[in-house]
Amino acid sequence: MSQNNETIFIAIGAYNESFLEQTVRNCIEMAKYPERLTFGIWSHNNDGVLPSFPDLDNVKIITAQYPTLLGVCPSRMAALFLYNNEDYYLQIDAHMLFQKDWDEVLLDSYNNIKTKENIDFPLITTYVPWWSNDENNNIMHYSPVSDVKSGPMEYDKNGHTWAPVPVQTTTYVDWSQRDYVEHYGLSAHFIFTSGKFVYEILPCLLYTSPSPRDS
Repeated sequence: MSQNNETIFIAIGAYNESFLEQTVRNCIEMAKYPERLTFGIWSHNNDGVLPSFPDLDNVKIITAQYPTLLGVCPSRMAALFLYNNEDYYLQIDAHMLFQKDWDEVLLDSYNNIKTKENIDFPLITTYVPWWSNDENNNIMHYSPVSDVKSGPMEYDKNGHTWAPVPVQTTTYVDWSQRDYVEHYGLSAHFIFTSGKFVYEILPCLLYTSPSPRDS
């Protein structure tokens, strides 16, 4: 079970996002400990519609009006400036839905990985199932069948090698029933890990230059 009073910072980068409010409110509604959540949102808008959450004290939002798309990386980076030493870091898209008690599931999974695999700093990341609205605007779980196969790079601890793991997209994937796999891949639209990630890992990802190539 999760520890008492462990807080989660939820970073969201958005662009003219019509589902931003639904994402935030569904995240809070489905959490077991909504009082432990803090949202840091960077919303880039060029449509004149600026989101706000006047009734939610745990939502910090910066809005920027600019005529052209700045890109998802600057938006996610800007959301990080609202981080305030919360215990855990969750990075998501601005159009997502949550299952019941999602926060407890993630915390328990994180702690289980630490214990079982003896890893001090796990990072849980995945490509989550899609969702859509039907003709009556009802929310549906949806992940269209596709012939395109993709997946993470699985690491073989014994052989010290990696190999691709094909994942076939299906109608609906129950992510909570899938095993965790050690891999090299990172899905930027869903990352859950320790708050140390903001200070110890992200600066390396953002500012490390590529390795020089042989001429």
